[in-house]
Amino acid sequence: MANLERKTRGALTNKALSDIAAEHGQNTALSLTNATTQTIEIKRNQQNSTSGTPMYISIQLDKDVYFAWAPTSTDVINTSNSLWLPGGGAPIDLRVRWGTSSNATPDVVYLQIKRKVTATTSVRYVVG
Repeated sequence: MANLERKTRGALTNKALSDIAAEHGQNTALSLTNATTQTIEIKRNQQNSTSGTPMYISIQLDKDVYFAWAPTSTDVINTSNSLWLPGGGAPIDLRVRWGTSSNATPDVVYLQIKRKVTATTSVRYVVG
């Protein structure tokens, strides 16, 4: 008789537990007033010196923006090739890309944002 036990059960449980234990830190909204790229620095253990690791960033935009994950605050956005997020809708959850952190600073990663249109763009975000 075949063994029908699901091997993924533990992985699903671990993911659910990590999401429940994730931190939640509401931040001051950004205002993108010019064509310069702005960065959101995300650190492990950043909220009140706890031991959690941010898993997601929830972001809500009023206009479209380009975005990229980077190991430093140095601009890596290329408006011809970078992905963009649509503005004017519900919050969007992005998984924090820890794999983009550098070897020199493995506990820091940057979400870079650049407005797609010429109007001032508001960016509200929660790290958790």
